[in-house]
Amino acid sequence: NCLTDVTHMTAVVARTTGAPDTVGAAHVPVPEPAPHQVRIRVAAATINRIDVSARAGRLAAAGLLTRTTDIPLGWDVAGHIDCVGAAVRRFAVGEAVVGLRDVLSAGGTHAEYVVLDAAAVAPAPRSVTLPVAAALPLAGLTASGSLALAGVRAGDTVLVIGLGGLGMNGI
Repeated sequence: NCLTDVTHMTAVVARTTGAPDTVGAAHVPVPEPAPHQVRIRVAAATINRIDVSARAGRLAAAGLLTRTTDIPLGWDVAGHIDCVGAAVRRFAVGEAVVGLRDVLSAGGTHAEYVVLDAAAVAPAPRSVTLPVAAALPLAGLTASGSLALAGVRAGDTVLVIGLGGLGMNGI
């Protein structure tokens, strides 16, 4: 029930923690989904502040990332389901989706294919293109969580100032 039978792909990784010149392309095996996972053929992925933190070694220093070589990059993704794990019933091969990888995931979204837990995936909104939809997961969950923590309810008015990654400087 997979669309492709390719065995290798190109992915973007940080060869080691450090400066931007540690980032490069790698030829890696195409990941196979476990029973509760889906494989997505990536149409678009974003670059976020957390990618800079992973590459620079700040996530490893904080104990959030155990790898310090061949660090997979990319967190948000939009694309089409290429393969579903045996226990996945919510998604079908070919469906357009968005997703967010977990910090413990083996692969990043800056790749041709990515495997995510089905619970970390949602149908892509039909009102925007996949490149636009790719920007929704991390920023959207951050905004939603912030509003919930602030106690904002439907009908409230919120003024947002300075959405430039404030609060991420130490990560």
